[in-house]
Amino acid sequence: MFRNYIKIAFRNIQHNKGYSALTALSLFIGLTGFMLLVLHLENEWSYDRFHDQAEQIYRVVDDKQTPEVTLRNATTAAPVAPALLEDFPEIQSAVRIRPMEALIAYKENLFQEEAILLADNSFFEVFSFELLQGNPTVALQAPKTIVLTENMAKKYFGLENPIGQFIVVDEENFEVTGIIQDAPANSHFTFDFLVSMASAQEQDSGYSWLFTNWYSNQFYTYILLNENYAAADLEAKLVAFDQRHDQAGDETVHQYSLEALTDIYLSSDRDNQIGKTSSRSNTYILLLVAIFILLIAGINFVNLATARASERAREVGVKKAIGAATSQLRQQFLVESFLFTFLALIASMLAAFFLYPLFSNLLSSPSSIAFFTPVHLVGLLGLFLLIGGLSGSYSSVVLSNFKPSFALKSKMPEQLGIRKGLVVLQFSISIALILGSLVVYHQMAYMQNANLGFDPEQILVINFEADPQVTRQADLIKQELLQIPGVSSITASSRVPGDGNTTGWSMRFISPKGDSLKTEMPLYGVDENFLNQYQIPVVAGRGFSTAFPNDRKESMLINEAAAKALGFRQLEEAIGTKVAMYPNTGKVIGVFQDFHYQSLDQAVEPLAMRIMPFGNGLFSLSLSTGHLRTTIAAIEEKWKQLVPHRPIAYTFLEEDFNRQYEAENQFKQVLNLFTGLAILIACLGLLGLSVVSVKQRTKEIGIRKVLGASVTGIVALLSKDFIQLVGIAFLIATPIAYYFMNEWLQDFAYRIELQWWVFVLAGVTAIGIALLTVSVQSIRAALANPVESLRSE
Repeated sequence: MFRNYIKIAFRNIQHNKGYSALTALSLFIGLTGFMLLVLHLENEWSYDRFHDQAEQIYRVVDDKQTPEVTLRNATTAAPVAPALLEDFPEIQSAVRIRPMEALIAYKENLFQEEAILLADNSFFEVFSFELLQGNPTVALQAPKTIVLTENMAKKYFGLENPIGQFIVVDEENFEVTGIIQDAPANSHFTFDFLVSMASAQEQDSGYSWLFTNWYSNQFYTYILLNENYAAADLEAKLVAFDQRHDQAGDETVHQYSLEALTDIYLSSDRDNQIGKTSSRSNTYILLLVAIFILLIAGINFVNLATARASERAREVGVKKAIGAATSQLRQQFLVESFLFTFLALIASMLAAFFLYPLFSNLLSSPSSIAFFTPVHLVGLLGLFLLIGGLSGSYSSVVLSNFKPSFALKSKMPEQLGIRKGLVVLQFSISIALILGSLVVYHQMAYMQNANLGFDPEQILVINFEADPQVTRQADLIKQELLQIPGVSSITASSRVPGDGNTTGWSMRFISPKGDSLKTEMPLYGVDENFLNQYQIPVVAGRGFSTAFPNDRKESMLINEAAAKALGFRQLEEAIGTKVAMYPNTGKVIGVFQDFHYQSLDQAVEPLAMRIMPFGNGLFSLSLSTGHLRTTIAAIEEKWKQLVPHRPIAYTFLEEDFNRQYEAENQFKQVLNLFTGLAILIACLGLLGLSVVSVKQRTKEIGIRKVLGASVTGIVALLSKDFIQLVGIAFLIATPIAYYFMNEWLQDFAYRIELQWWVFVLAGVTAIGIALLTVSVQSIRAALANPVESLRSE
């Protein structure tokens, strides 16, 4: 019996090729799109869950609060971790990590490496990164020890065994004590090297002072809680922890809290993240999109089934007349539905398997997700039963109950209400997605093209890591590089806009009236040309100048946001204010205009600048637009002559700045792609309905043409009903999309206003697409010979 059902199903598919092709194609696209999106979301939600004790690991973060400024960084001071271990027995282990850069050499291999982490020996107690060679209990215990990833071991040592070998890190010999597996793509921080924290704690390292300083937040601190201990209970004790370790008389308040390891990638909104982050709310939006795509494809299945009700009704009538039972007819229709679903599902699985790597590369989002795991197979089985069952329910229940007498006379209800309702639902979803895509596109365009308060174009940034050999001859290097045709200006600084670093410096401002105020704010070390190079105007007082030698010793500039935060009603009032800070007391000589040194999803915060030549590790070169490759080649050659001991490492500022929007750009790309898929699926359904509609009205079209109706009039007649449905969908979708996209925009400090024309554009786009889809079949019917139309029955 089942074999007969399969045969009949295949015959029906062959007999109705157009209907079958449209149904199968829309279902295939919907299922493939759904699978790709779910795999992408699974990867997003999988971050850091590969650690064995992921649910017990938390990151300790610190809101450093002064009377005027709160710094919400992801970091803490170095003494926090050991103090937590000492004070709270419920903490099983703690580890600190700190990113660093270094020049690393082994024999003829010499590279400037940026993915280096200082790490405590407890690193392998907290995290489950696999150590392939070496002893995890002691690999990072001794000073001057280093662990390499597999890739770095091959890069530097080739086929040699690195264990026990020595590698040069910034002119110091480090022993290789371990080889670690490359960090998975779904880790919120990655690395190429782990350097023992004990190396930084040595007196001659230059970092030893950090380990007794409670105010310099430069370390990411992670703790492993004992099993079944609630993080909220520990968090409640952290206020008393700060009070115990606070230094008397200091105005800074440390508000410690905990971030679950598995929440960091999707939920942390703190400054100074150790790696890229994403947005949980965006993943929920994309999950809705995935469901919508599946829903639209399922609607097509049902809609095309109802549209063919009259034709299938005759089939039911004939079969019932010759003795077929209702249960047999139901089974027949269900088998057809499940067969369609099965074939589409298999094709979609294959397509998703081959397309997902391309999809991940398109998004620059490497995936660690395995295909066709038991969980996936269970989910696919559920999807098969859901789609096959729901899509076949109409045919199996409604059509199988038709009375033979009515069915054979074709006096069957057209189910227009169902079809129209489903079309409205399809296009309501599609229009909402179009609106969402337009809003996301314009917000991203606004952020990437907004006036940043400085000019980022054609600025080449050379990173030399504050190498003392370079800083000692910085003026000479700048002069030599300026001689290269195409280099119009050059400046040295410790930071550049968009680097994501907002570490605060402790400062005490003493006004001319004697008022004293302790605060913290980010600081740029610069030279006299920095403001000119970046075209940042001074709005009160003056800027740095070589005409004032003391500028290199004591002068400071602050931005407008800092002046306001410090309580100055007029910017000029800040001039002359003394500043007590490391390495020496200075004074404010000017206020520069606010500029966006962070991304536009954050408000401009206080910022200070001082001339600190030996803290600078970056050269910024303004390049002319012509002959860019020639200019860069000349810079590389000159660098080899001037700095032979280290390779040149450079990036373009504009690219680096826009990299802050990586998560938003990824969201935009995914939303645009799958909005397009949703529209395509809806249009396939609309095309199928128009084919059925035209077929049912063939005789009417022929009569109208004989009576003189024009092609335009017939096309308008056939298209009118569908366009009305899309118009209704527009009215439904607009307020819903407005609400949700307005909520989404609230996450950005600088955002677009939702304009009426965006909604009109979405509506016109949807109506235009629908009209184009329906017109294809309508024009064909209108151009047909009326004689043939009148013979159709």
